[in-house]
Amino acid sequence: MKAWKRLGLTLAVLLGLTAALAGSALAAGPDSAVPAVSVQFNGKMVSFPDAAPQVENQRTFLPFRAVLEAMGAQVGFDPETSAVTAQRNGILLSVVPGEKQASITENGTTRTVELEAAAFTRNNRTYVPVRFAAEALGCSVGWDQQTRTVIIVDVDALFEGTSFALMDRFSAYCAQHSTHDNMSLTGTLTLDAADKSGTSVQPIHITGAFEGVTGKTGLQLAAEADLSALSALLPDDTTQLVLGPFLSGLNAEIRADWSSGMVYVSGTAAALALGGQDAGAWYAIDARTYGTALMDGLNLDELMALEQTSLKDTLIWALKSFPLDDSTSSYAVLSQAAALYADLFSDQAFTKQDGVYTAQTTYMDILAMTLSLTEESGDITALDLSMSAEEDNVTFSMTGHAVPEHSSVQMRMGMEDGAQHVFLELKLECVPSDKAPETLPPAGSQVIPAN
Repeated sequence: MKAWKRLGLTLAVLLGLTAALAGSALAAGPDSAVPAVSVQFNGKMVSFPDAAPQVENQRTFLPFRAVLEAMGAQVGFDPETSAVTAQRNGILLSVVPGEKQASITENGTTRTVELEAAAFTRNNRTYVPVRFAAEALGCSVGWDQQTRTVIIVDVDALFEGTSFALMDRFSAYCAQHSTHDNMSLTGTLTLDAADKSGTSVQPIHITGAFEGVTGKTGLQLAAEADLSALSALLPDDTTQLVLGPFLSGLNAEIRADWSSGMVYVSGTAAALALGGQDAGAWYAIDARTYGTALMDGLNLDELMALEQTSLKDTLIWALKSFPLDDSTSSYAVLSQAAALYADLFSDQAFTKQDGVYTAQTTYMDILAMTLSLTEESGDITALDLSMSAEEDNVTFSMTGHAVPEHSSVQMRMGMEDGAQHVFLELKLECVPSDKAPETLPPAGSQVIPAN
C-alpha cells in the first residue's frame, strides 16, 4: 500500500504543479480608478450592504464582519484588547486593527501569525487581508482577474456527511503488512497505428519500457522508447536526418530527492524537452521553488505527510491545491470532483455481497467506474479498480489491482473509424524491492540548472 499510495501522491504532485502554475496571485491593480471588487463564497456572491471591499497598496481587504458572517462565523469584539474575533468550526480568529499579527486558536492551542498587511478600521468597519481571512478559517481563496472577484471555497464542507472508513481500513491493513520501504516499478508501452485507406507509407509500431524504484528517500526511474517508425511521417530528408537519431533511441532518467525537493532528469528526451544540447548532462529542477505560485500551491513536506493521514484528509488536501481563478466555474469543478470522490470511495457508496464491497459510478455519462474492496477475516485485504468508456469510436479501459506487496495497472485505448486504427496499451507492475533509489546524479556528472 505504501507504493500504491505513493503513486497516487506522485500524481497529486503533477496535478498540484499544473494547478499552481495555472493560478494567479491575489493582488489588485493600482489603487486609483479600479473597478469594484466582488466576493464569492461557495459559488454564491456575498452582499455588502454597508461596507464594500477595499484596495490599499495593491492589496485587497475585506470587511471583516460581512465576509466572515457570510462564511458562517460568529463575529464579535473584545473591548479590552480592541480585537475583532470570528469563531467557526472550532477555530477562533482574533485581529487587532493596526497590527500585523493575528492569533488563531484551534484545539486549545493558540498560535500567532504574521499578516501580509495590517488590518485597519474605516467608517467604523474593520478590514482584513482577504487571503488571511479565508485561509485562517480553513477555506481556500483565489482571484478571478477578469471579473475582479475574490473566490472563497470551504472545501471541507464539500465532504460533509461522507466517511471513508472502508478505504482507511484497506490503508491500515496494507501499512501493517507492508514490510518494504522501497518498491520496484516496471512497465511497458505499446502503440500500433494503421491507415486502412492506403495513403500511409506503412503501419506504425512503437514500443517503450521503464523501470525504477520508489521509496521513502526518493524516486529513480529510467525509460526508453523506439520511435523510429515515426521517421516515415517526417516532412523531408533534412528533418529525418536531424530527428532520426533521437527517434530510434529516445531515453530519459529521472532521479528525485524527497528531502531536498530536487528533481534531476537526463537523456535524449530530457534534452529535447528542456532545450538542452547535451543528452548526457543532468538537468536540475527545484520543485520547491519552481515559480512563485508553487510556494502556495505545492508543499512537498505536506505531500509526504499525507501517507499517514486518512483518505478524506488526502482528498481535501488535493482539492485545496486546485487554483481558484474563474468565478464562473471554480466552485462547480470542486463540487463535481468531491461528488465523484464520494460516489466512488465513500462508505455510503458501497454495497456488500459475499465479502466484497462494490461501488459504481459514471463520470459525465461517459466514464463508467467500479471499485471493489475484498474483506477477509475482518480486514480489507485488496482493492480493485476498473474504468471503461466508449465514445465516438474511441474505447478506453483500465484495470488496477492492489494488495500490500503487489500492485498492477493495465490501460488500453483504441480508435477504429473504418479508415484509421490506433491501439495504445500501458502496463505497470509494482513489487517490493531491497534496493533504495538513487536520488542524486552519478558522481562527476555535469549538472545544469533547468531554465
